[in-house]
Amino acid sequence: PKSRDFGNLKQPYYWWVAGALWGALLDYYHYTSDPSYNYVVIQALLAPTNLGPNKNYMPPEHADEEGNDDLFFWGSAVLSAAERNFPQPNADLPSWLDISSNVFNQLVGRWDTKHCGGGLFWQILAS
Repeated sequence: PKSRDFGNLKQPYYWWVAGALWGALLDYYHYTSDPSYNYVVIQALLAPTNLGPNKNYMPPEHADEEGNDDLFFWGSAVLSAAERNFPQPNADLPSWLDISSNVFNQLVGRWDTKHCGGGLFWQILAS
């Protein structure tokens, strides 16, 4: 597969659906203690084409399709990993909590207080 595809799903699924899938598999591990899918979950969550150069799930490979909602699904998955002490594969990589903080900082930096009492727009970039 192309590097952009690692941890991603094939068409017709959007990138955010992959984030939701990895979050569901984290839930599966938490509730069953079955580690069968842990390796692929770790690889998907830490793939550079998903994680991005700033370790915040803002990769250039998905810039054309990413919205705040996409970022939420990937961030929610990695926050679940932090909360549930999901295995940390390599001490040289950022922790699940550090990645979660990076995602939070991306979202809070875009919080809009001028419309509808505050919130996030669906899209990151104005179109």
